Amino acid sequence: MSNEKIAPILRRRSIRKFVPGEVTEEEMQLILEAAMAAPSTRTNDPWRFIVVRKKERLAEIAEKIPNGKLIAGADVGLVVCGELEASNLFDPTYMLLDCTAAIENALLAVSQLDLGACWIGINPRLERMAVVREMFNIPSGIVPIAILAIGHPGEEKPPRTRYNADFIRYEMWANQSEGHE
Repeated sequence: MSNEKIAPILRRRSIRKFVPGEVTEEEMQLILEAAMAAPSTRTNDPWRFIVVRKKERLAEIAEKIPNGKLIAGADVGLVVCGELEASNLFDPTYMLLDCTAAIENALLAVSQLDLGACWIGINPRLERMAVVREMFNIPSGIVPIAILAIGHPGEEKPPRTRYNADFIRYEMWANQSEGHE
């Protein structure tokens, strides 16, 4: 069950292979604008970003982050961080929720720009967080959360949904066949 209004969401897929081609400054600006249009608890906007374009830096990420090999072929790496002091109640959970909403917005924007991206998880892996913190000289109040590999897609994936009716309950958790009202 799909329709054209949600087609852009279903079209977003993780792209792990890239072909040469520049992600322009204008495209990156649009991606960052979309990311920062995400909802944020109390509009605190704790997200912070590092745009990485140098090929040697992308290669370093690919070498040092176990699941980051694919970024070597990307044109841009977007390091997504959260500022703890900017989060609601200085709570890391709110910071992570807000930043993941920004990540999803960025991924949707990438897809709409006919580019490709893949989310490389950093947080909560302490060893990965330490590596990224050191690589980018990230201060202690800023938490590395993820890196997005962004570039021109070298693979094509069809739109899809992972909808599963078994994951849905109505009104309460109890099994619907149990007769709870």
